Amino acid sequence: MPGLKLLGLGLACLAIHMALVTAGFDVYWCGTEDYIVYGSIWKKIAYYYISVTGQRIMYYVPWYIIDGAITIVGLTFNGTDAKTREPLWDRIFSVNAFYVEFSSNPMEIMTYWNHNTHLWLKRYVQERVVAPGEKTNLTATFIVFTVSALWHGFYPFYYFMFFMCGFMVELAKDVYRSRILFSWVPYPKIVCHFLVMIILNYLGTSFMLLTFERGFNFGKATNFFVFASLPVLMLIVKFSGIVQLAKKAEEKKKVKSN
Repeated sequence: MPGLKLLGLGLACLAIHMALVTAGFDVYWCGTEDYIVYGSIWKKIAYYYISVTGQRIMYYVPWYIIDGAITIVGLTFNGTDAKTREPLWDRIFSVNAFYVEFSSNPMEIMTYWNHNTHLWLKRYVQERVVAPGEKTNLTATFIVFTVSALWHGFYPFYYFMFFMCGFMVELAKDVYRSRILFSWVPYPKIVCHFLVMIILNYLGTSFMLLTFERGFNFGKATNFFVFASLPVLMLIVKFSGIVQLAKKAEEKKKVKSN
């Protein structure tokens, strides 16, 4: 039954993907000159957001079917739950669509997207370039994403997209460390989720476009707003002392609470 449920999820994802494609949401159209004159920037953002979501859901189809197959033969069995005593079937899995689609943490999204490849990169690349006990730095992050780009192939925009992902990850880490300074933001998880998905969907669209020509068309149509803002924001956060200011604010809060 757990395997059949995963098969059902795969078929449901196929239906959603086909529905969006039939409705006219084609992520590859974002790299055309017609997309440049499509309409307002908000209309373009909405289009790439929906179209690349439909394309991403397509990847869930084979992953869930594969996970269902290896569950049926027992390879994913991971003991029993300590409280419910129900069997666990998560020893091996390719994706968890719920976390990918609804998380507000980009690192968590990357963990549950193509999970087995994530583990390989973490164990055999990241842990070999970062000394034991040290945190992952900017150099290590770019090395991991470069290896990931090589694993995907040699289309030029793979490398540009993964380079941008490195900026995004480092920026996300510093924003999280400075979260006390953003406590005034209403519904922070919801706001963070949409900001993260706007950026990730932008980078995902870039990934699908493959070539510089199509990638440039997409960037031009959207005023390069993600390509330009990620490195600039990362540099501002790194050199402005925001993280240190947040640490002082946290220390003051602890002193007051005591």
